[in-house]
Amino acid sequence: MAITKPELLILCDSYFGSREKSESWLQTSILALGNQTPESLLVTESGIEKVYDCIQRLQHGMTS
Repeated sequence: MAITKPELLILCDSYFGSREKSESWLQTSILALGNQTPESLLVTESGIEKVYDCIQRLQHGMTS
C-alpha cells in the first residue's frame, strides 16, 4: 500500500494523540529504523513506507 507523506503525518498525529507528540517521535532515533529518525526517512517513498510499517507495528502492540 502506497502512503503519502501527508497521510503518514495524519496517521502519526492520530496514533500519538497530538501534533507535538507526533513531532517528538518523528525526531527520535528508532532502533527498528536503523537508529535513524523517522523524520530523516520522509524524503523518499521507501523511507515513508518504512516509517508507515513502524507505526503499523506500534498500532498492533509491537515495539518499534
